[in-house]
Amino acid sequence: MISAYHRPETIEQALALLARRHVKTAALVGFDAVLGPDVEEVVDLQALHLNQLSIEAGSAVIGTGIHLQSLLEDTRLPAWLRAIIKAEASSTFRNMYTLYSVIQAASPESSLLAALLVCDAQVAVVSVSGRQSLTLATYLAQPATGILSAVHLHIDGRGADARLGRTPADSPIVAAVGRRGDDGRLRLALCGVAATPLLVEPEAIADLQPSGDFRGSAEYRREMAAVLSQRVMNALA
Repeated sequence: MISAYHRPETIEQALALLARRHVKTAALVGFDAVLGPDVEEVVDLQALHLNQLSIEAGSAVIGTGIHLQSLLEDTRLPAWLRAIIKAEASSTFRNMYTLYSVIQAASPESSLLAALLVCDAQVAVVSVSGRQSLTLATYLAQPATGILSAVHLHIDGRGADARLGRTPADSPIVAAVGRRGDDGRLRLALCGVAATPLLVEPEAIADLQPSGDFRGSAEYRREMAAVLSQRVMNALA
């Protein structure tokens, strides 16, 4: 049961509240939050202005408090990335979900997370110990303690995606996202084949060990990963 609500004005105040060991506290960014039954107090981060977006010379720095709808509407971002943002959630939820919540949820079906991976995403984490920068892949594998403040992306080059779902509006069973940067190198990421979206080398797809469920067996997911990856690679050839 929530017994207290805090809205700190500085990141130092927020960190102090979240670092308390005797109180189970959860951070709230935007309007959406998944609060466990044992959470006692909430720390609202919206006064910390984590919703800034800057783009320069093929790179972007995105505050994690920005809503998906705001990202979709920013035409400075490449069209292929905004199309993936649009497909991530309906308009209602795009106005609720923040980049912070997408990363924290770490859904294995998130094409947006896959897109961030192929954009060489680095996340900035602020804690009582200081600031650190991690690759998004590292953070997804083992989230660091602290406040996720910003994401740094490379958005040069071209991108493409391919997905398979029960309906066009459904979360993908399997999806592939790729980007060929101005350096000519191809980055490829997959959804629906592991606990979180992951970067893969094309020749390693046959070695994936996805878990099956009612929407598709492990063998089906692996085969579709290969098919969708080939479509993306053809599009970026």
